[in-house]
This record gives sequence, C-alpha cells and structure tokens, in this order.
Amino acid sequence: MTLSGSIIAPMLPPSMIFIIYGTQSGTSIGALFMAGIIPGLMYGLGFVLLIAFMGYKYNFPKNERATIKQILNSAYSVIPALSIPVIILVGILSGWFTPTESAAIACVIAFFIGKFFYKELTFRKLPAVFSNTVTSTATVTFLIAMAGAFGWMLTFEQIPQSITNTMLSISENTLLFLLLVNALLLLLGAIIDGIAALIILVPVFMPLLAVYEVDPIHFGVIICVNLTIGLLTPPVGTGLFIVSSIANIKFERLVVAMVPFLIVGILILLVITYWEDTTLLIPRLMGLTQ
Repeated sequence: MTLSGSIIAPMLPPSMIFIIYGTQSGTSIGALFMAGIIPGLMYGLGFVLLIAFMGYKYNFPKNERATIKQILNSAYSVIPALSIPVIILVGILSGWFTPTESAAIACVIAFFIGKFFYKELTFRKLPAVFSNTVTSTATVTFLIAMAGAFGWMLTFEQIPQSITNTMLSISENTLLFLLLVNALLLLLGAIIDGIAALIILVPVFMPLLAVYEVDPIHFGVIICVNLTIGLLTPPVGTGLFIVSSIANIKFERLVVAMVPFLIVGILILLVITYWEDTTLLIPRLMGLTQ
C-alpha cells in the first residue's frame, strides 16, 4: 500500500520528473505542475478505494478512531512541510522566480523548517545531506549529458524521422498512437530507470506530437505517469526492491501483492490518456495553455 503511493508524489509539485521533461521538451514547468494535480488526486482516490475494498474483503485490523484534537495536531504538524510546494508553485506561476531558482529557495525553506520547527536537522547532519545531494545531482547530470550526446546522434542519423514515418505507416489515428506509446512506455518503465528513459525518449517522441496533434503538456503527464508506474513493475521496479529490503518481504510475494494496484494504476492511466481535460483543465483555467 505504501509502495503504491510512491507513484503519486512525482505527479504533484515540486516534481523532479516534470522538471526534467519540461527541460527536455521546452514545455512550461509551471503548466506541467498544474497538469499533474488532477491525475495525482485520481490516483490517490483510486488507491484509497482499493485499500478500503481490500480491508473490507480481507478483514484488516482496525485502529482506534482518532480524536478531533489528534487530527488537528497532525494537520498542524504537516503545514510547514506542505508550505514548500505551495511557495514553489506561487513563486513560479507569479514570476517571482524561475523553476531553477525555486530549487534553491525550497532548500533554504526546508533547512529552516527542519532546523527550527521539526528540530530534526542538525548542523552535524549537514555533511551527509550535502554528500547525498552531490551524489544525486552528479548522477542526474551525467544522465543528462549522456542523453544529450545520444539525442544528437539520433538526430544526426534521422532516427526520429524514421520513427515518425514508421508510426504513420501503422496508423494516423491519434487514439491508436497513444495506445502504442503507453504499451511501449510501460514496457520500458519496467526495465529502464524512469529518469534515464525520460531523457532518452523525449527527443524521439516530440516530433510525433505535432503530427498526431497531441498537446505536449498532456503527453508530458502521460509519459511521466507511465514511467513512475515502472517503480512498481518487475523485473527492475526500484520501489519493489527498496520495500522488499526494508520490510523484509520476499520479492515474489510483493510482486503478487502489487497486482491489484497495478491494474488500478493502468486503468487510471488510460482515463488520463484519453480524457485530456484531466491534465489540461487546470492549466487552461489559469491561462497556461490553450
């Protein structure tokens, strides 16, 4: 259950995978942040209903009902953490700072919240935090650098044009194109790291969007959701290995337990794919896209 929720976070701001897609495609990152809100809520509601059904069917143990005071205390304790994405969204959409600058501002805010509100971040922990940050940043930077070289090679060899001609020879129907893209992305997401796949695939798919008249923001949500579902799918589902190790659960048993969540996830993905208002409604209302 906890693992299934891991695919919701990348759809809500501040989302690293949206930032990478926006950088690679030239799409508005602020619009992508807004486009991911409804899909994120859909996944949250879908998984809540599935868990409630499973709890009723398998008679899961019940906890004591929380009091109003406990609920208010819990809500109060998360307000500072929730303020970070709100500040990022307001700052980007208002033009106060760019998406790149928002990362630095978020770090400063997170430091003060962790240090003075939650009091869990100490100066002694900062070297480890900086070390992990450098490692993560270097990994992503290396992937982007290699993907840039790979993208140049694809363009030089006219691979995107060849793929476009191949897709058009199969069908000019947009609905079939999106179905084929979903099938391909679900397959690749199961065997390739999501960020690496995103960096490699975006330059390949971008020329096809104009041909099939697919909105880049809508497609960005589709590709990002596809690749985050890869966290739950074997054989290379990163989330599966992490949870299996932490919870000391056999990998095979965890895979079987994830099947209902994968089914719900794919069904919601299809709704997002073929009902573009799920992604474009909020950006349109805010004037971020047409």
